[in-house]
Amino acid sequence: MRVAYIYNPFQILIVAGLIEQGTHFQRIVIPQKLEQLVKNLIKRDNIEFVYLRDAFVSEGIFKKLFAIFENLYFYKKLIANELFVANDQSILFLAALKFADIGSVTLIDEGALEQLIIRERLSSARLIEKLKWFLLGRHMRGMHPKITNIIVNDPQRPIWEEFRVNKKISHSTPLVKIALDCLFASQTKTSFNNAVILATSPLTENKNSSFADQELSMISDLLENNSTKNFILKMHYREHPKKYKKIIDKYKNISLMNSPFNELPLQLLFSEIDKLIGFHSSVVTQFGTMFPGKAFSLSGMVESSHSKRFVLTKPNGVNFIASYKI
Repeated sequence: MRVAYIYNPFQILIVAGLIEQGTHFQRIVIPQKLEQLVKNLIKRDNIEFVYLRDAFVSEGIFKKLFAIFENLYFYKKLIANELFVANDQSILFLAALKFADIGSVTLIDEGALEQLIIRERLSSARLIEKLKWFLLGRHMRGMHPKITNIIVNDPQRPIWEEFRVNKKISHSTPLVKIALDCLFASQTKTSFNNAVILATSPLTENKNSSFADQELSMISDLLENNSTKNFILKMHYREHPKKYKKIIDKYKNISLMNSPFNELPLQLLFSEIDKLIGFHSSVVTQFGTMFPGKAFSLSGMVESSHSKRFVLTKPNGVNFIASYKI
């Protein structure tokens, strides 16, 4: 039995690439919000899909806790001879290791694993980490003895040398390319027709706004002041699917990016974009670096401490918008 337990679009691409290479999964466990992307990427009748309850921060702490406890019921779905996981610190994964028979584990990195490892080594363990150690037998990230393989974005980074002593380090980029080639072969090539791409950020959910739902208010002002321009909204995958429904219904000059492209990381579509407007996400800085002068940020008008720090960094190629009229 081979099972994958993943939670974001990039990791789905890696699993899809593995499947195209001939790796057979009997079961894939994912959050419900990624169901549509999985259906577009993985068209296999012989795979069981288990959809976990979504736990959006915007729905409040009680609903988030309820979702966590409800999802723990599915720990038996992770029982496998070979388990692929995106987060070896998740409570569901640790519970499965503690109470079920798990064979070898492959850890899938989306590109942030190195920074997480370094950050955790430099900081003291929080209470939740201590509880995981005491109750579930938690190990340092990437160090669990059951982990035999780690799929990373750049295997040549020096940090992976210490892991190579007893673990295999694999490369994710070829797998992602295979998955994208298959996806685009079955989809009409995306064309944005010179529309402005508006990349959202979960400012309210991450407590990075000056007031609740500030991002909704700012996007509305942007659309009202540019009624002759066409916009395409690209949602952040951690935001509630219905968050921008009222805006899309109200304004005629904006539409939601078509599926499956709305569910994919926007970085994979950079070559098709002429102009990008966002807040202070990594998407804006990466696009500005690759295409100087074509990336625009609304962060200068957010006025939160987080946005002010972002403005002070003066990211290369990013223009800060001072007025809603562009």
